[in-house]
Amino acid sequence: MHDNRCTAGGRRSDRTEGRVLLGAGDLIAQKGVEKQQEINWQRTAKFGAFGLLFIGPVIRNWLVILERVYGATGKFTPIKKVITDQLCFAPALQFTAIPVLGVMNGHSLDKIEATIRKDYYDIMIANWKLWPFVALVNFYFVPLNYRLPVVALVSLFWNIYYTWKLGEKGPHSEPPQHQ
Repeated sequence: MHDNRCTAGGRRSDRTEGRVLLGAGDLIAQKGVEKQQEINWQRTAKFGAFGLLFIGPVIRNWLVILERVYGATGKFTPIKKVITDQLCFAPALQFTAIPVLGVMNGHSLDKIEATIRKDYYDIMIANWKLWPFVALVNFYFVPLNYRLPVVALVSLFWNIYYTWKLGEKGPHSEPPQHQ
């Protein structure tokens, strides 16, 4: 079923998956984390479009690039992929994603810069707590054509955090503080 995910034929599916997962993550964040009374459908649509037009295609292409650069075999190949992924791609992706979402929300350059200063570090720390492990398992044990679905599954949970962190929040959206 997913055999063409990281080949030319998988692109529409990748974008659709990105849209659905970012949208679903946002809905869960709004209702479950932020306890919003009403769903902000415009926010969900923006995150869905972000997944469709940006995240899905970018991650799909990145997985293909890693495979081309490092190949599929070798004892340390997955470790090389994880190091490259987490030290090069992840910081660049997040540094790019925050302004893209800011532009989609009509924010000024000053507000986008403030969001980067406020949220980038937290997002990267959260990223490094989750994604290196996922990537290592993915690169060691999962064939290329199934890697994107693995990323997509974990992304649903990541997107709950991500959309809460970067979403336009209502008056009751901050989670309780733990001290």
